[in-house]
Amino acid sequence: MCTRRQSMATHWKSTSTAATAALAGDVIGTVGFLQFYYPDNEKIAGQSSNVTEVNLAIDYRHFNFKYSYSLTDWFGTNTASYGNTQVGRHTTGTGDSKGSNYAEFNYNDALPFWGLNLYLHVGHTTVKNYSVASYTDYAAGINKDFSVGDSKGWNAGLLYHATDANDDWYVTASGYKTGATGSLVTSSAHSRQIGTVQAG
Repeated sequence: MCTRRQSMATHWKSTSTAATAALAGDVIGTVGFLQFYYPDNEKIAGQSSNVTEVNLAIDYRHFNFKYSYSLTDWFGTNTASYGNTQVGRHTTGTGDSKGSNYAEFNYNDALPFWGLNLYLHVGHTTVKNYSVASYTDYAAGINKDFSVGDSKGWNAGLLYHATDANDDWYVTASGYKTGATGSLVTSSAHSRQIGTVQAG
């Protein structure tokens, strides 16, 4: 599965910074800054795909809420690049896409058996003036921490991730539609993906 962030360029870099503070009891707040930079991206109608975001996260025990807000156009989406364009059965809007946002809820806790951990996620991307690009994504998974001999810090898991994204908008450079699909991902230590199975 591929999101707009992944499909618009072969290579991308990001820089981020954050400040965290205890708010009350077990409530922790974090304010962050994130910059996506595409050094070799082919621009669409001369529009830059680079994105600057600010974000706010609230953590309470096993629950996390995070809200990210775009200070720039959302990956180059504006009137010049995608305004009033036919995308499948949809016609895009016009104007800039500054103020696009992503809201997500996450839950992570240990299960009472086999030393497994449970992860649940739901998020929604709202692209200002371009609703055809907005989507909701879901994820559910389990993982387990373990040791290999004297080497500690290993982790293996299984994660299912799906979206309802419009697959006329979310298309790779080779034409593969990556919108409303699901993927089953296995992972090893340090969350390194070692296999993906496309579902539907």
